[in-house]
Amino acid sequence: MFSRQGNNRKTLVTGKHQQSYPSNRVCGIKCIKYILFGAVVLLSVGLLRLNKYVFTTTTGRTSSYPFRRIRNKKQQERKQNDREPKLQMTRGDQVPKGKTPICDVPTVMDAIPLIRSKTHIVQPPRSPFTLVCCQTTQGSLSIAVHPHWAPRGAHRFLSMVESWYFSSKVPFFRCLKGFICQFGIAGDPKFNDKDLFDFSNTMLDDPNWLPEGPEGRVRDGKFRFSKGYLAYAGSGPNSRSNQFIVALKENKFLGGGSPWEVPFGEIIGESSLSTLDKLYTGYDEKGPSQARLYREGMHFTLSSFLFYLQCSCPSVWFSCFPYY
Repeated sequence: MFSRQGNNRKTLVTGKHQQSYPSNRVCGIKCIKYILFGAVVLLSVGLLRLNKYVFTTTTGRTSSYPFRRIRNKKQQERKQNDREPKLQMTRGDQVPKGKTPICDVPTVMDAIPLIRSKTHIVQPPRSPFTLVCCQTTQGSLSIAVHPHWAPRGAHRFLSMVESWYFSSKVPFFRCLKGFICQFGIAGDPKFNDKDLFDFSNTMLDDPNWLPEGPEGRVRDGKFRFSKGYLAYAGSGPNSRSNQFIVALKENKFLGGGSPWEVPFGEIIGESSLSTLDKLYTGYDEKGPSQARLYREGMHFTLSSFLFYLQCSCPSVWFSCFPYY
């Protein structure tokens, strides 16, 4: 039998033993407390997940600490500076100030009139262009890469730019006065490893859009290979890999039959063209050894030559639709 014991408990009397139980009112209150506690826990977990999702989508990073404060502005700038390539200088060289290369053609809208105003010996293939901003120890270089001029060559060059290949301080190791300047061997030997990167592997030639033969050397006073044309250096058919040439002046012999000399891009802008005139040509054919450059990179150049040039092309580039 039960006997009342206050308002909150009941006592069950069984012979000599008494056992008390909480009343219905107390049970109800405790159940409500447990339910509220569980609801608060579920709500907290949901808010944590929501905050982590917002943090990930807004910053592009995942974190196990969603309420972690983002670093202040100075720390972010310092971290960005560490990521960007830094140019080293030799005696007499001056690199323009700035965290990113400063080019005289900063946008594609500025590049369009320069490209349209440039004359060629024949009409180039209709093509979009990609603007690449480069920096050397003698000034900036604005390069317009035309994929339809030489599809394979342009794709290889842009792939190298996107992979930060040119940020390894690529030297101009063979410059002939009034003719061409050759470059392309990476300053960091790891980029020259064929097991890690395929830039040193040869590729098929692109069709030549320039007129070939002696009759195509000069037309209406215009030479076949214009100043600032970019092409690959090669030694025979399908021999293009990771070395390039840039014309320091107009030339009527280049691009006239050698399949690797088809242009895939051009230097644009007065400042960039004047940079070509500043490239050091004193080495001539006696520049740094290509074999040692492949093995040692820029360390060999720094230790053996007083003057050298380097090109750093970060992957900051812009595309534009056909301009013709």
